[in-house]
Amino acid sequence: MTALEWLVLGYLVLVPIGGGALPANMEWADLVFVGVCVALVATPHRAALTLHPLDGFVLVYLAGSLLSFRRSPDLLQSGVEFAKQASLAVVYLTFSVLARRREMAAKIACWFAWPAAALAAASLVALGVYLVTGREVGPFLSVAPIPGAGQVARIKGLLLSPGFFCNYHTV
Repeated sequence: MTALEWLVLGYLVLVPIGGGALPANMEWADLVFVGVCVALVATPHRAALTLHPLDGFVLVYLAGSLLSFRRSPDLLQSGVEFAKQASLAVVYLTFSVLARRREMAAKIACWFAWPAAALAAASLVALGVYLVTGREVGPFLSVAPIPGAGQVARIKGLLLSPGFFCNYHTV
């Protein structure tokens, strides 16, 4: 495996691990992603950047966000939110370029699916232990009272919330 492939694998394995102690809400996956970008740029046989129809939708979405600045009461906060959207567009663009090679697309799919399956399996085991014993095992669950329903366990895996867990597995 090449250095680029190791970095991509590392990034995809780290994506579902939330709650790092890094500044500005950064996660370890974000740091590895910088390495992915550097390795991609340094790759001598990188794919030429061509636009696909989906790329156009991403660009239109970002342009719409820029247009909203005209009516923003807080330009600094709007700029921070736009930077977050733009960073996701960079992740999209990077993986779009990486996946242009069929063999790399297959690797990325597997490298994303296996950690997701392992995280889901570990979370289901933790839920089973909780349902049988009433004990929480590890960081896999979010147990909280819901009025009228009592204590409810929601799976969150290693992510920050059950919502992030759902989003991750939807991908």
